[in-house]
Amino acid sequence: MGTPDSATSWVFNSSVELGLRSLCILVELDPHRHDLQRLVLLDYLLVHSADVDGGPESLHPAVPQRGAEVLVRRAVLEPGLALYARRGLISVTMDANGFSYGATDRGGCFLDTLRSDYVEALRSRASWIAARFGELETSEISRYVNTELDRWGGQFAEYRGSGRSQ
Repeated sequence: MGTPDSATSWVFNSSVELGLRSLCILVELDPHRHDLQRLVLLDYLLVHSADVDGGPESLHPAVPQRGAEVLVRRAVLEPGLALYARRGLISVTMDANGFSYGATDRGGCFLDTLRSDYVEALRSRASWIAARFGELETSEISRYVNTELDRWGGQFAEYRGSGRSQ
């Protein structure tokens, strides 16, 4: 996949990339809708898939304390989702539980036009995410991630979705 240089490194882990990763996940989980917290957790698992027993090779390296990524990912993902929603690739709805996100038909068609090893790897991992975690409740995924974070290279307090360590 190559090594990023200074001209392209701004793309990695940016809202553009996180939005693309979420679009891949949403397409695989279509027609179901998902809240931001679920997408944050699934994005972490997509990028660090080898952290999960039996998971495929991770897209990103297993750096120490990578569990902290869960805390900062939300702030980067939200504008990424908004960007893809403005382009009609992701739909956003609001109800009594807050905002939820889903893939549009255009989202899947858009992904079908992209040709790169990285996008193929994203789509493959998104398919694995859907098979491995798609039927679980968000609370079950959160519990799983919080239980495994120390083993995965993080020494940090459990994330409970409030934006604060407990």
